[in-house]
Amino acid sequence: MKGEVYLTQGVNEALPFLRLTPDQIEDLDTAFTALSQGDTLESRIVLSDGTPAGGLRELDRKDLRIFFRMDPENGNVMIAEIRPTSYIRSPALEKELAVSS
Repeated sequence: MKGEVYLTQGVNEALPFLRLTPDQIEDLDTAFTALSQGDTLESRIVLSDGTPAGGLRELDRKDLRIFFRMDPENGNVMIAEIRPTSYIRSPALEKELAVSS
């Protein structure tokens, strides 16, 4: 399929625990729709990998950080992680995220 947004199993399992507000849910939906249409919004590359899309990207939205990868050939997006912007992670876990994505 083209232009689809996929969530990793970890994201699917974590979503209920994020306690998102209705405003955050609506904003995520808007962001996912824009991403599925090829818009990178105001995201930035956090882990460059030499692919056409540049690598793992980060998007800050409504006190959330969304980490994702894009496939520009088919327009699909893989959401690797969603977490509150206040969440601080150790460098070892950042490395693990990069390897697993």
